[in-house]
Amino acid sequence: MTLRKEPATDGLARTLRTLRASRRISQGALAAAAGIQTKMISHYENGLSVPNLETARKIAEVLGVAIDVFYADSIPLVQSSGLPE
Repeated sequence: MTLRKEPATDGLARTLRTLRASRRISQGALAAAAGIQTKMISHYENGLSVPNLETARKIAEVLGVAIDVFYADSIPLVQSSGLPE
């Protein structure tokens, strides 16, 4: 089975890799603290897979960030409709 890069995972992968490295946490240590397999951290960081919300929440907790930092690049900006608030 060949793993392919998931579409629109570059932001999540880059953010996760940067946060983990900046905190000097190994993939193995992050995985253990989040209760997942080490290979899954590698898959997330290389854009081969996307964590479900529960796993993303656990990873964010270990890294000490809000979960939304992983998805900020993938949330489309909404233009103002011009309607009064």
